[in-house]
Amino acid sequence: MRSDLGSASSPLLEQLLIQHVTLCWLNLNGVEFKHSNLMKESITLTVGTYWDKRLTEAQRRFTRACESLARVRRLSRRIPIQVNIAAQGGQQINVSSESRV
Repeated sequence: MRSDLGSASSPLLEQLLIQHVTLCWLNLNGVEFKHSNLMKESITLTVGTYWDKRLTEAQRRFTRACESLARVRRLSRRIPIQVNIAAQGGQQINVSSESRV
């Protein structure tokens, strides 16, 4: 999964976030497995509520980890662009701006 997310060619911050995404995914799968096995049995309302909350929190962590990785990737893809503008009298002015790729 890490290689599918491009860990080898990513900067260090992205590598850390990719590792976090994979750990959150692993945790989510473990909680989903336990939750589905428990729901096959007869359980109390308290136990069912506990596992529903645990599953919801694991899903939230995974989603947040994915969003953080996407946000960092989007921000790191900004590249500066330089534009030359002709001013009055034939002088050129260099204007630098940032653009998203």
